[in-house]
Amino acid sequence: MEHQLNRGDTGRYLRAARVDRAVEGLAGPFGLRRFVLLFELHGTRVRLTHVEAVGLSWGGGPPPPDPQGDRVAALENAVNALHRNMSTGPARWSRCAIGYVRDVDGRSQILPAFDDDVDNATLDRLPMPGPPGHPLEAPQTLDLLGRWEAGIDEVLGRTRSIAPDWDEWEINDDRELLLYYGDAPRRLRCRVLGVFWPKRSRFTWHGGPVDVEAVFQQKSFSASWDAAAEVAMLATARLGADWLFAQSLEDSDRLLLAAVWGR
Repeated sequence: MEHQLNRGDTGRYLRAARVDRAVEGLAGPFGLRRFVLLFELHGTRVRLTHVEAVGLSWGGGPPPPDPQGDRVAALENAVNALHRNMSTGPARWSRCAIGYVRDVDGRSQILPAFDDDVDNATLDRLPMPGPPGHPLEAPQTLDLLGRWEAGIDEVLGRTRSIAPDWDEWEINDDRELLLYYGDAPRRLRCRVLGVFWPKRSRFTWHGGPVDVEAVFQQKSFSASWDAAAEVAMLATARLGADWLFAQSLEDSDRLLLAAVWGR
């Protein structure tokens, strides 16, 4: 069927059905992405039938794992809303393809196609994001995380054993952590690693690089909290520190992360 839609019309339909948000949710909060989602109408419901994606040699490409299927379910709900909305106009369809590309700076493109145009909506027609890749998905970073898995687990275990029962805290010159239990502070050696913005899903290293590996050289990058905490624990282990201090900064939506020696 011929669809009498221009790019602006299609964009409005996608936004109204929140397909753009659902695709971004499937893609995860960070990383290079390049994939095509294929949908077909089965009875009265549209189903995701295939994800076409190939891993990029510099990291990223396919969407991250969705073990519970929650993100796929949300995506199918959005595409079904899209189908209902478009069916009320001149654009009823039974097949849909959504191409998605995101670069290292988080700039993304969503490229939809319908019915006969789906046959031409293949992965090789999508633009190539990178290189460079995202530092958290770089093969060197994944190898580093694998080699330091035991050290990260030790830092995690010690961090979980620390009860955050202090009344107040402060850090002097990025090198000394003071934990107040009443009047007398407990003084611990530390090194401020960086800050994490939960609302922006962004992590920024503080000060000079911890190490020469790529993930430590990139000053700021998009990240989930889990990814930011993991790389901060990696830095803590590489420095030979004992545990990771993570606390909200006063009057700010930032979390400060510091490697700490001693307990």
